[in-house]
Amino acid sequence: MAYLSWGTWWAIPLFFIFGTVYSFAAARWHEYGHRSVFKTRWLNDFFYDITSFLTYFEPVSWRWSRTHHHSRTIHIKDTLDFEAFPRPVDATALFVTEVFSIKRIYYESKKIILHSLGIMTQVVIDCVPESERPRMIWTSRIWVVIILGTIFFAF
Repeated sequence: MAYLSWGTWWAIPLFFIFGTVYSFAAARWHEYGHRSVFKTRWLNDFFYDITSFLTYFEPVSWRWSRTHHHSRTIHIKDTLDFEAFPRPVDATALFVTEVFSIKRIYYESKKIILHSLGIMTQVVIDCVPESERPRMIWTSRIWVVIILGTIFFAF
């Protein structure tokens, strides 16, 4: 609706609503991943998949990476935490690349492409159970089709 209203006064409130929903998608994604928003599991999972797409997090590998993260914190020696910032924090990386998600988009794209080809990355080997890997592969393939379709139709 925001796109269709472009050039009219209706665009202002519609883009405000879109921006508000989109800007808080990552916080919602996090809570849906914990399945703590709705009483039913399927509603949490349904909206988790939608917000995963909005925030560009492949849902299956990230759900299991989050589980890994919460069960093996950075305080335990000899345990790799895929979601921990390196210490000491690099201020340039934090305020330049992380604000615009440059590195995250690059590495997430690379991960999605590899997973769509059935190539397992270290996060999959360490975090994702064998039974969930086919779903992750198919989700990644769907994402690749959507991304390539978007690029194609943009031209």
